[in-house]
Amino acid sequence: MQTIIGMPKDQQVQRSRKNRNGIQIGCFRFCTCVHLGFLSSRSGMLKLFELLLASCCETLLINFGMRELSATAFHSYLTTVSACLSTTFILIVCYTLSARSYYLIRQSLFEIIFNGLACFSFGSAACYMGFMSKLPSYRNILLFTFSNTNPALTSIYYIGGLLTVVYFADTIVAYKYYRDSGD
Repeated sequence: MQTIIGMPKDQQVQRSRKNRNGIQIGCFRFCTCVHLGFLSSRSGMLKLFELLLASCCETLLINFGMRELSATAFHSYLTTVSACLSTTFILIVCYTLSARSYYLIRQSLFEIIFNGLACFSFGSAACYMGFMSKLPSYRNILLFTFSNTNPALTSIYYIGGLLTVVYFADTIVAYKYYRDSGD
């Protein structure tokens, strides 16, 4: 049995009434194949925020995490960041280049499952990173030699916690979109 996924009626009417595709310069509209309206929507801003935070996280992790962390904490966090960063980037490119792919992918279960898994992965990786980066400090406190943890590692797991919250919010937005699409 074939299942056909279509755009909800209210969005088809909204798209035909208000065409936000392309770039408006004066009274002319250029590059109408580009769906720039996505970038100013709530889900578009969430995706851009996820991309920005994950990029910062990966940069800090590669620059400061390799020499300071245990191999398991480094690799688990790097795997989480790389997978979520690449998937989010691909989704942003697809959604920006095609309004149809935005409406079709967004109303499927893919967004809900991806954002939920990203939320869980970032939460668990940030907790593990926080524990493993503070572990040397706990040993030093027991030995009465005080040293600070690298501030870059602290910011990495704080950003991971923030990404957990952002992906959770995106999961809720995707679920509401899925529920309202009538599937």
